[in-house]
Amino acid sequence: MRLPALVLALLCAVVPAWSQSMPEFGSSVTFAKGEEPVTIAGLRGKVAVVLFFQSWCPICNGWAPDLIKQLEQQYAGQPGYVLIGIKTDGGTPEEAKAFLAGKGADPERWVVASDAEEAYYQRIIAEAPLWGYAVVAPDGSRIEADKAGQYYGGAGAKRFVLPSKRADFDKAYADSKRMVLPAEKQYAKEFSRAVLLAESGRIASAIAASRTVGGLPGKGLEDDLLAIATTRLTDLETKARDAADPQRYVAFMGLRDLTTQLRGLPPAKAAQKAVGEIAKDKAIAREQKAENAWRGLLATVEKQPKDKRIEAMKASIPGFVKAYEGTHFARIASESAQ
Repeated sequence: MRLPALVLALLCAVVPAWSQSMPEFGSSVTFAKGEEPVTIAGLRGKVAVVLFFQSWCPICNGWAPDLIKQLEQQYAGQPGYVLIGIKTDGGTPEEAKAFLAGKGADPERWVVASDAEEAYYQRIIAEAPLWGYAVVAPDGSRIEADKAGQYYGGAGAKRFVLPSKRADFDKAYADSKRMVLPAEKQYAKEFSRAVLLAESGRIASAIAASRTVGGLPGKGLEDDLLAIATTRLTDLETKARDAADPQRYVAFMGLRDLTTQLRGLPPAKAAQKAVGEIAKDKAIAREQKAENAWRGLLATVEKQPKDKRIEAMKASIPGFVKAYEGTHFARIASESAQ
């Protein structure tokens, strides 16, 4: 189960941000068939660089290879970073991958998705340009967001607008960036896909990829991944059971979603029981009602024409906050209204 996008843009500036947190991918964002979805929560501990792009623009297509190359040179293959490419002008995730590959990208180094009707993109940048980007800090907050691409200035000089603060990121987030897999271990090249999947938070898919290689090395990687999953589930369960923890429901959602992804694997069996028990708690039950209502509200807003979404969201927030006061999603709605 994927958490829906949390908020819609409420201001009409060129590049507004209506919250410091990066919204979760909503129902408009889809990943390739058979691929485990990526979540912002699952990327905690990484600096995520998200590129929004459209494939139809001939001018953009001219400079796209240079921009993509620059992004890969700066961020691809770095364990503290995850590159995400989201196509916003229609088509499937498979078509998005093909487009990136056609511009010189290595799709295996990217998490790729498509965003129907720019619904998610518009939550990041209200007046969404053809190409844009957002950078997400290891704690899930958004560092920056802007248009991406090429412009001319001075004596015809050209530069790309894209994340260029790599040194700043390294310095500011050195202590909070983390690897999923043990830093002291080295895995053979044939496990590069499994490692990438693990480092982007897709543990179940990483386990499946390790099994395709097989042998003792594959079994070793699988064992490492299962241990990681067990530890993560235990930590989430502890937080979800703690009534005094302000992030209790966030932990419950993480526990629930990871358990679903790991279904059929040993770590998920005990976790499934814990999810059922915690869900009966009165406070958690109320939080779940708020989550479902928020999902419904967003689904209704997303059906509106693009130019009507902001006003529709403004009109819906006060009633929602009043009905679910004190819940996680009421707080998110309040932040967006501010």
